[in-house]
Amino acid sequence: MPLSNEPIISVSGLRGIVGETLTPDVAWRFAAAFAEVLPPGQVVVTRDGRASGRELAGAVAAGLMHDGKHSVLDAGVAICWKADTGEEQWKERLGGTFSASLVLVGDKIFGTDESGRTCIWKAYPNQFELIAENRLGSEAFATPAICGGRLYLRHAEQLDGQRQEFLYCVGERR
Repeated sequence: MPLSNEPIISVSGLRGIVGETLTPDVAWRFAAAFAEVLPPGQVVVTRDGRASGRELAGAVAAGLMHDGKHSVLDAGVAICWKADTGEEQWKERLGGTFSASLVLVGDKIFGTDESGRTCIWKAYPNQFELIAENRLGSEAFATPAICGGRLYLRHAEQLDGQRQEFLYCVGERR
């Protein structure tokens, strides 16, 4: 199958060859089009650690905010911008390296860093408020999943020289 010269749009996000099929302009246009179908409110933008991540995440944030109906939270550093002006409202360094996507549930944002630490903060537009922090295992790269009122977390530890993965379920027993 020949390789496509088009960006790939999937549940994992927008993918392509940086500088060729995936440029800040493509990212901005994709995010602006996506913003047209989103209800007004806050949007969480995440990125990985690649050098292009910061530039592309900035273009995505700008595209999402261009219509004045959305504000953006960035996963590397928690930042809240005013949607209509782009003015930064607050910024908070969480520490750690975040590869997994953030999850917004109601007015709470869940973020798990690569060391297995999960932070939960309120999605307030005027202030940052960390409401919980915990650690499971010593490695985590998976996005937390929330289903049926339960939080599912996949973490790993080194046990007897072997990497062991564990799935935790946090919530009421049914």
